[in-house]
Amino acid sequence: MFYTIDPNRELSLYIHIPFCITKCDYCAFYSLPDQKEKTIDQFYHVLRSEIEEVVALRKKPFVTVFIGGGNPGVLGSARLLEIVSIITSLGRVEEFSIEMNPESLTNEMDILFTHGINRLSIGIQTLNENHLQTLQRSASKDSTFNALRKVNQLKLDYHLNVNVDIMTCIPGQTIEDSIFDIDTIVEIANPDHISLYNLTWEEGTKLTKKKNAALLIPINEEEEREFLIQLWQHLQEKGFHQYEISNFSKQEKDVCKHNNRYWALKDYIGIGPSSVGSFHKDNKFIRITGISSVQHYISSQTKYTEEIISKNAEMIEYLLVRLRVVQGIDKVDFNTRFNYSFDDLFSDELQFLKNNMNNEVINAQNSFSLTVSGLLLSDSIISLLTQPLFKTHTPT
Repeated sequence: MFYTIDPNRELSLYIHIPFCITKCDYCAFYSLPDQKEKTIDQFYHVLRSEIEEVVALRKKPFVTVFIGGGNPGVLGSARLLEIVSIITSLGRVEEFSIEMNPESLTNEMDILFTHGINRLSIGIQTLNENHLQTLQRSASKDSTFNALRKVNQLKLDYHLNVNVDIMTCIPGQTIEDSIFDIDTIVEIANPDHISLYNLTWEEGTKLTKKKNAALLIPINEEEEREFLIQLWQHLQEKGFHQYEISNFSKQEKDVCKHNNRYWALKDYIGIGPSSVGSFHKDNKFIRITGISSVQHYISSQTKYTEEIISKNAEMIEYLLVRLRVVQGIDKVDFNTRFNYSFDDLFSDELQFLKNNMNNEVINAQNSFSLTVSGLLLSDSIISLLTQPLFKTHTPT
């Protein structure tokens, strides 16, 4: 179904590697721990064939590529290098990212950074051994610190753009613990970008089951808010500028271009089990989703489902992603994209926000965005704005 995309259209690519060494207790992504080498190899050969098929259909390089998971490092450097080489045969990718867990960031991976990958995203989460144990991370404290030192060297050797994932609001964690994590990571690894996430309690995960059994006590909403207020301010003091609810960069050039394309609902495709892609064709917004099964992916000809997203659903999604971003909604872009005036469609809701939450929103002539305090209430504001889209009218 990838053949339906205009080969000259700007396009991003996401590749999902659904393997991990162990599965963290909080993880709700489709990933499988401790898989046999035979399964990994069978998966890889199908994946490589799909990537070759997609590349053969393209007439220009991908704008951005992100290899994520799971832990892509499980594939090993040789397989990853083949994937990178196939993709870059089209030409240089403006931003080519790979996700990696600390225990997989070995010296053998260096070759990837001489063949086209120019951004590394490493999942540290926390440096505290007790909190690592709560999350059931496979990386030990020692391997995590080794990875941070390795990251700093990679930056020097290959001029990589580096992101570090940090998790907050872990049961038993204090704001001081999180500040220690941030300060130590910045001092050792000198990252260009930090993604700061609250722990989320996803249904079906081991962590949520422990919470439901009263084995863990979650941090309450008021405490979470205080975590974010203090940590956002601390990151600002460390030179990191917030450009999205959970993402901070040192400079404009350090923002994640791949995620920015997601947050603008620009065209991208996903390859692999549980991957997601969406693109526009013939005035339709199409979503393709990989079936969440490695065995199905290996053995079946039908690996993806296709769905046409309605205009209402697309507008709702647009609001959801754009109001996560500090820049917010460009009203001209909204009007052009949906053939609706943003101010007219949401006139009642905008008036309500002006009367009741004026300090949380910035409603300018050509844009609508949330202030820092508004970002903390983004779920409520987005819920308010999407109300008209659940009514009976259908956009043209």
